[in-house]
Amino acid sequence: MAKSVPRRGGASDPLREWLEERLESVPGFFVRRMFGAAGLYSNQTMFGILASSRLYLKTDDPTRPGFVAHGS
Repeated sequence: MAKSVPRRGGASDPLREWLEERLESVPGFFVRRMFGAAGLYSNQTMFGILASSRLYLKTDDPTRPGFVAHGS
C-alpha cells in the first residue's frame, strides 16, 4: 500500500489521488510534499514531481527516447 504525506488543509488533488492509486504497486512508492509540489518516490529514489496539476518525470539518456517517442 502506498504511503503519502497528508495534504495541508485537507485539500483534494484529483491527479495526485489518481497517481497514488495507479502507482501503489511500485516497490516502496510514496509521495512527499515539497515546496508547494509533491515528489514521487520509489524507496528513496525520486522519479517524478507533481506541481501545478502537471506531472514531471525524471529522465536520462537511456529513457529519453521512449518519452520522445510518446510525445513528451
